[in-house]
Amino acid sequence: REKEDEVRRKVQSAVAYPVLVIVVGIATVLVLLIFFLPRVAAIFQDYGYDRLPMPTKMIIGISDFFRDSWYWLALMIGLFAAVFKRMAALEKGRTMIDRMKLGTPLLGKFIKHSEIARFARTLSLLIQAGISIERALSLSGSVLNNSILKEDIEEIRKKTVNQGMSVSAGLKKARNFPPFVANMAAVGEEGGKLDESMMEIASFYEKQVEQHSRLATSLLEPMLILVVGLVVGFIVAAMLLPIFELSTIVR
Repeated sequence: REKEDEVRRKVQSAVAYPVLVIVVGIATVLVLLIFFLPRVAAIFQDYGYDRLPMPTKMIIGISDFFRDSWYWLALMIGLFAAVFKRMAALEKGRTMIDRMKLGTPLLGKFIKHSEIARFARTLSLLIQAGISIERALSLSGSVLNNSILKEDIEEIRKKTVNQGMSVSAGLKKARNFPPFVANMAAVGEEGGKLDESMMEIASFYEKQVEQHSRLATSLLEPMLILVVGLVVGFIVAAMLLPIFELSTIVR
């Protein structure tokens, strides 16, 4: 638990700045669209809506939508959140959501590695405590958050108990476990040190999770700043275009 909390704190500290950029960027865009643009758009009433540049028309339309129909947007978001929460409460819905998470680029790999690390460390500690492999697999699977990986662990437990299959052989047949995990487990079983192999697996994937989080945030930060800057710049440019045209006409 202490190791999981340590990894979680590192991940949270890594994503704190990108989350702040997203929140500030969304707040800035909403303030511009809802409060600033309607007052600036009033300047162009005598100019004629049809004569406005296309970017300006687009921004004014979006601003009018947020100002006049924001409650519909809030209702849709609330409805989507309620449906998602209801689906997550049902077994079939939770399975579908967990499968989608694993299939998502980057996020799926991050989730899989963190879950494998949690499973391997728990299994190692339970084996060291002298708990039977059947019970250890059952308890190790129960600590996972992803139902797809839980099903894989349960299948491994059944094959180990009912068919006398080794843990490494079960891991090789599992759909969502990398070959590295099965190979390390096989080495541990051959040497009678499965607990040490599981601990090595946990350490390896915990380092992978930390590395992925640092790499993702280092790439995400400049991308988010660029996206927010482009959106705000487009809004400002769209509102300044008619002013430039008016100044040209006056000259």
